[in-house]
Amino acid sequence: MSAALKIGRYEIEGELGSGGMATIYLALDPFMKRKVAVKVLPRQFTHDPQFRVRFQREAEVIAALEHPHIVAIYDFGEDDDQPYIVMRYMPGGTLLKKVAAKPLAVAELVPIVNRIAEALDDAHAQNIVHRDLKPSNILFDGKGHAYLSDFGIAKISEATANFTGTGVIGTPEYMSPEQARGIKDVDGRTDVYSLGVVIFHALTGQLPYKADTPMGAAVAHITEPVPNILRIKPDLPPACDSVIRGAMAKHPEDRYPTAGELANDLAQLAAGKLDRKPYIVRARAITRSSAETEPSAAQPPTTITLETGKDVVGLHTLKGHTHHVVGVAFGPQGQILASGSTDKTVRLWNPRAGQAISTLQKHTDGVWSVTFSPDGSLLASGGRDSTVVVWDVAAGVSLRLLKHKGGVTSVAFSTDGATLAVGCSDATVQLWNTNTGEPLRTLRGHSSRVTSVVFSSDKRTLASGALDGTIRLWNATGVTGQLRLVLEGHTNYVWCVAFSPDGQWIAAGTDKTLRLWDVSTGKLLRVFEGHASALSSIAFSPDGRVLASGAGDKTIRLWDASNGQLVRVLEGHPAEVNSVAFSSDGHLLASGGADGVIRVWGLKTS
Repeated sequence: MSAALKIGRYEIEGELGSGGMATIYLALDPFMKRKVAVKVLPRQFTHDPQFRVRFQREAEVIAALEHPHIVAIYDFGEDDDQPYIVMRYMPGGTLLKKVAAKPLAVAELVPIVNRIAEALDDAHAQNIVHRDLKPSNILFDGKGHAYLSDFGIAKISEATANFTGTGVIGTPEYMSPEQARGIKDVDGRTDVYSLGVVIFHALTGQLPYKADTPMGAAVAHITEPVPNILRIKPDLPPACDSVIRGAMAKHPEDRYPTAGELANDLAQLAAGKLDRKPYIVRARAITRSSAETEPSAAQPPTTITLETGKDVVGLHTLKGHTHHVVGVAFGPQGQILASGSTDKTVRLWNPRAGQAISTLQKHTDGVWSVTFSPDGSLLASGGRDSTVVVWDVAAGVSLRLLKHKGGVTSVAFSTDGATLAVGCSDATVQLWNTNTGEPLRTLRGHSSRVTSVVFSSDKRTLASGALDGTIRLWNATGVTGQLRLVLEGHTNYVWCVAFSPDGQWIAAGTDKTLRLWDVSTGKLLRVFEGHASALSSIAFSPDGRVLASGAGDKTIRLWDASNGQLVRVLEGHPAEVNSVAFSSDGHLLASGGADGVIRVWGLKTS
C-alpha cells in the first residue's frame, strides 16, 4: 500500500474480514462519496502468477456477468504491486452469521435461495461455474436482500479460458462429490449440490457431514449417504428431505438440473403445496438411513446377462501400492474402493474417476483383507501382523485395533454392521462387537488356516472356508456360533467363499475349480472349470447372475451362475489375480493383483 490508510484512492476505515486468499477492508471512495469493500490479494501471493491471474479473473468474471443479484464490482487496480478489487459494500453481513444466530425457517430461506439461484443460473448459462458456494459467500445489503459473491475460483467452461489450477479447489464442507474427487470438468450441477448443502445448513444450523479434517469432509461427500434432514429437525415439512436429496444426489445427472428448479420446489414446500417427492432420482443415487431400509434395499440389483456380460472394458489402472494387492472392496454406494497390500498399507480410491483419495497406515505387516461396514462409515482391514484395524472412513483415522493370536486372513461385517467376523491363521473365526471392540465368541472346528469369512445378506448364515478343504456354515442369528452345516467335497484347499445376493447359494474356490452349493440343503449344484491354477477370489454380481473369479493364471473369468457357462475371460494383470469385487450397481468390477495394481473394469448392464 502506498499509504498506511489508503489503497489506491480508497480511504481504509477498518477490516471486514480475511481468509487464506484475500483480506477485505471497509473503505470510503472520496470521489463517489460512498462506502465500498476493497478486496486485497495478500502480500505473500503477489509474486505468484497463478494467484494474480485468479484474482484478476474474479473481477473479469463478475464484470462479465452483470447480474443484479451478484455483488457488483466498481474498480480493479494495483497499489504498490498489490492487486485489489473494489466492490459494493454489503452492510447486512453473511448468511453464515444469520444461521449461527438461529437456523432459518423454510419461508425465511426462500427469498434468499430464489435470488442466489437466479444468479447461479445466469452464470451457468454463460458457462461459468462458481465452485465455492457457501453461506459466507452469500451477503446481504442494508435492506436484507441476498447477493452472491466471491467468484475467485469460478470455472469458465471453455477450453481457451479454463483456469483451474491444480488439486482440489473449493471448501470441502460444501463441495460436490465430483469436485471433491478433483474432477475438473464440472458443470452447474456442482453448484446445485453446494446450494443443497447451504439449504441443509441454513435450516438445521448443522452441516450434513461432520469430520475432523478437510479431507474427512471431502471423503464424506463422496461416500456417505445423504442424511435425513427430518431426523435433525423433525418439525420441517416431510417433503423437505426429498428436496435435499434431489439437490445432494451423488451423481450430477440425478440432481435438480438447475438451481432455479431447486428454488422453485423450496418455495412450493414453504407454501405447503409440496406433499410429494419433487424430484425423483434414479435408483442408483438413492441413499438411505440404516434405520429406514435394509442395506440390500439401497439399490435394486442391475442385470448382467450372458450377452451384456461380454461387453467389458478396462476403465482405469490404479497404481500406488509397492507390492502385491491382496484385497479389494467397494463401499456400499460404489463411490469408493479400498485396497489392501503386502506393502502394509490400505489405500482408498475413487473408482469411477480412477483417482487416489488417501493412504491409511497402521499395520506393521502385509494387509490381507479389507471390507466396508454396510453403511460405509467404517472400514476394517486385517493382516499378517495379527491385527484388525477399524477405520473411520470419512476422517481417515483408525478407531480401534483388534489383536489376534494368528495372522488375519479375512474380515467381514454382519448385515447390520454390529458384528465383525475375523478369519485367522490359527484355524479360528473370531467374532467382535463392532461398536465396543469387545470380543464376542471364538468359533472352532476347522483344522487348518481359515482363509475366508462372509455373512449372507439374509442375516441367517456366516460361512468360513479353510485350508482343510471344508466350508463351515454357522448360525448368524444372534451370532450364537452354532454350526449348521459342513460342506465337503473339495479335493484341495478352499481359498475363498461368497454368498449369492439372496443368500440361497454359496460359491467356493479351490485348486482350479469353483463350486456352487445350495445353502439350505448342502447339495453341490455345479462345478465351474477353466482356470489353469488355483482360485484366489470370487464375487457375485449384484443380481446374482454372474460369478467373477480371479486366479493364479493371471485371468479373471466371468461365469453364468445359473448354468456354469463361461461368459468372458479378462486379461490384463501380468501376475496372479488375488482379489475381485463388484460395485453395488453392477457397473464396475475391480481386481487386485500381485503386480501391485488395481484394475477397474466397466460392465454393460441391462
